[in-house]
Amino acid sequence: MYLLELGMQVLEWRINAPDSKPKSVSESKYPFPGNKLLALYKRRNLADTEEEALLSLPKVRLTWTGSKVELVELIYALDAAGCFNHGHATIKEIVVCIEVMLNVDLGDYYHTFMEIRNRKNSTAFLDRLIKVLNDRMEEADRKK
Repeated sequence: MYLLELGMQVLEWRINAPDSKPKSVSESKYPFPGNKLLALYKRRNLADTEEEALLSLPKVRLTWTGSKVELVELIYALDAAGCFNHGHATIKEIVVCIEVMLNVDLGDYYHTFMEIRNRKNSTAFLDRLIKVLNDRMEEADRKK
């Protein structure tokens, strides 16, 4: 609903004032909690305008509540497996999309990845994910 209303607002602006600049997201009558991330998305050249960035967001807002290191580990694993755009997405594209989608700023994700590589167990989060997923499936099997 929010995106539909925003789309209507952008369309109304383009019809009524085609030569003027649109209001920024912060001035919009539709407040949005991720203004900093939208600016980041725009600044990293994945959207030309804040409105374009807003229109590309999913309807449901999720916030990453795990650690940033865990998310970087997951992102690099998904990238290594070629899970995005048939393996043709860049790590930068993946990170920016996930930052916006999950309302998190990963900062210097490459430096974080280098730290992960130097850990004793470099796949600690992925190992934990395997364990909790297996536990969940076993629990579901017991309930049958």
